[in-house]
Amino acid sequence: MFRYTLVVAAILLVNVLEWSHGVALDGTCTTAQNCTGTTPNSDCTGADGSKTCKCITGYTKQGTACKANLGTTCSNITDCDTITNPKSECTGSGTKSCTCATGYTQQETLCKADLGIVCTASTDCDTVTTTDAVCDLNADSKICAVGVDGDCSGSKSTKCPTSSTCVSNKCACSTGYTATTTKLCSKSGAEGLVNTMSMLVLLTSGIMVKIF
Repeated sequence: MFRYTLVVAAILLVNVLEWSHGVALDGTCTTAQNCTGTTPNSDCTGADGSKTCKCITGYTKQGTACKANLGTTCSNITDCDTITNPKSECTGSGTKSCTCATGYTQQETLCKADLGIVCTASTDCDTVTTTDAVCDLNADSKICAVGVDGDCSGSKSTKCPTSSTCVSNKCACSTGYTATTTKLCSKSGAEGLVNTMSMLVLLTSGIMVKIF
């Protein structure tokens, strides 16, 4: 009995030492306990002799922590990877998971903006639901819109970019405007050239003022 007690005590002592020997992400480890004691949702992986602590599948390293990817379970917003996906949030009833916030749609591993949602470039927009989606950089408030010659049928009839309208279910540039390679509309002819030259003059004037 005494010998059995010593064996149990030894096992417990080993476990305590394993847990207390916390290893940070990317640090060398020997067992999973080395990692999880310091960073939840991590594991000790790699070839024997060169194992390191890494985030398990469904989690991404952010700083010193493993944060949940889209579709991974969570308990609150701080569990989600909001650096890769700033629009990710922890939602659901019962078992919660990290999902894209309202106005955004999951496109592979990222949250992309729906039509009418603020953007800075066309790569911000959801091109799965709306294949021809672009960021309307000509709008006062830049938002995702249906690009020129894109399908604007149904509820998308008011989603064409600045200086265009929905004609026969296709976004078409208004009179005096032509389509650009980025599926937006720009002033055509002499008026467009004058506007471009005026902008260049203003920029040149600003540069000269800074020089002198």
